[in-house]
Amino acid sequence: MLTSPQYDCVVVGAGPAGGAAAAEAARLGLRTCLVEKRLLPRHKTCGGGMPMVLADHLRDIVPEAFVECTVRHMRHTWRYGDAVLASMNPPDAEREVTLWMARRSEFDNAMAMRAARHGAELIEGVAVRSVTETDRGVEIRGDSHADRTWTATADYVVGADGANGVTARCAGLRRHRALAIGMEAEVPHRWGSGHPDLRPDVAHLEYGAVQQGYAWVFPKGDHLNVGAGIFRPRSDTGRGNPAIARELESAIHAYLHALHVPYDEENLVLHAHPLPIWTGKERLHSRQGRIFLVGDAA
Repeated sequence: MLTSPQYDCVVVGAGPAGGAAAAEAARLGLRTCLVEKRLLPRHKTCGGGMPMVLADHLRDIVPEAFVECTVRHMRHTWRYGDAVLASMNPPDAEREVTLWMARRSEFDNAMAMRAARHGAELIEGVAVRSVTETDRGVEIRGDSHADRTWTATADYVVGADGANGVTARCAGLRRHRALAIGMEAEVPHRWGSGHPDLRPDVAHLEYGAVQQGYAWVFPKGDHLNVGAGIFRPRSDTGRGNPAIARELESAIHAYLHALHVPYDEENLVLHAHPLPIWTGKERLHSRQGRIFLVGDAA
């Protein structure tokens, strides 16, 4: 068993929300631990688009460390046709609005390193299995990649471990959450090939190809992030439903064909992931106030 240190704050999950929470807690002087179940940098299924106003909150990170493309135009289609390509900014805009496109592996790693620079202890390769609130604090238990048990105690725990995270379940939070399902692929691309609207400054959104859903094409440095998501009533999240998986996969292939993207259809690697849906206000902290949720976990 690994040692059982005492922290003021343990953050579970080193995604953007977890990295930001750990950095802020450490900056304020709290003894902080950021726990990530995988080794960084690691792949994370996500389109990777974010508003550039994020820079107002991350002044100590150089955007060039993770931004691969800057989007200034949106292309909207209905069933891959009736395209409307428009600038995100009116001619008289006082401040240009753009979207940053990043690989989540690089962005999440940059956020975790930022937290470490502020003084947080970064622990990688530990999957948290239980979070237990007591009168004295919170006990956290996990397993490392070396098959060793890791334990710690903390005054507070921030659950930033995603839509299916352990923290929410252990704290009895988000019991009736609604989840959609998304699927995506990263397709190598050479700029100048395919549809003329395939440009590093254009993001594509498709609204009619997936019933109760949508599809997207986001530009990255040397590839396209192509995906589709589907929304269902609370009683049908789509998890484990092969018909929904086929529908999303079909939409991705159709989008690539519509944009004349050359790709290896037989060897296309697809990743599925849950998409949390907001269904109204609910409590996001434990009754004793020692555990709370952020990011997709919330």
